[in-house]
Amino acid sequence: MRWAVLSFIPENTITFSYKRNLWPNTASKLAVQILTYLKQYAPFCPTSFSLSLAQILRLPRKIKTKCIFRVIAFLFLAASQAYAGQNNWAHIADEIEKALHSALKSYEDGKASDAMEKVADAYFGVFEGDKANMEIAVRRFISLKKAVELEKGFSNLRKAMFDKAPLTNIKKQATLLIRAVKEAAGKLDGKGVRLE
Repeated sequence: MRWAVLSFIPENTITFSYKRNLWPNTASKLAVQILTYLKQYAPFCPTSFSLSLAQILRLPRKIKTKCIFRVIAFLFLAASQAYAGQNNWAHIADEIEKALHSALKSYEDGKASDAMEKVADAYFGVFEGDKANMEIAVRRFISLKKAVELEKGFSNLRKAMFDKAPLTNIKKQATLLIRAVKEAAGKLDGKGVRLE
């Protein structure tokens, strides 16, 4: 007979045999293991969440199974929402915005060559990056004209920095570029285009 002990904390310890659950009036082995695992983190969860786990464990088997399924579904949805927040075009647009703001800060500090390099990094490293090539996605799913417009925005910003344009002009160009990138990201997300 094989035994598995899930935790050494006495109130969290549940023991199972190979085929049969030793606690006859509980939900499936997997559900109890999941709830036991979650119970270890109860001190870090809101009180209402901890109490609901304790209440679920006392319910009849049929109702307990439904509640456990709902808890698992809730946790899955919460995790997928957290992942989705970082796996979309809006997140890529935010990365480009951060890089361009960093370039603006460098330009403001009088480091034009560093600022131009940061704009190039935003273009080649993020906009045309390996993680998600936004330029190709814009060309394929929005229009070639929009892709060229965005590329030209990066190019014009670098050229203006090279020509030592006034800071107000640089900020205006960067703001327009960020707005255009975010608009394109919104369209890509709206069309359900996945990161490649």
